[in-house]
Amino acid sequence: MAILGKVPASIIEVSIPYSSSSTEGTLARLLGRTGLPQMRFHGLRRTCATPLLTPNVHPKHVQELLGYATVAIVLDTYSHVILGMGNHTSCAMEGVFP
Repeated sequence: MAILGKVPASIIEVSIPYSSSSTEGTLARLLGRTGLPQMRFHGLRRTCATPLLTPNVHPKHVQELLGYATVAIVLDTYSHVILGMGNHTSCAMEGVFP
């Protein structure tokens, strides 16, 4: 506890973990006020990632924005929504081997 005396109070407040029931309850109230469909907190991450990846936002930027550990996780999870990914690959190969 002695170490906490040297840490600014604002950092201590931010680093205190929130309970999942409190977070989910707050999210449910906010979604209700805005008229958006109810979802779990983790659903917000997917709700954000999917539209970002469809207009060709680089997956590395999505990884950094949403706090995924690696870009591989983003690609493994969301590659099915990246429209035309196969078409880009075949076009690139046609350019290599005309």
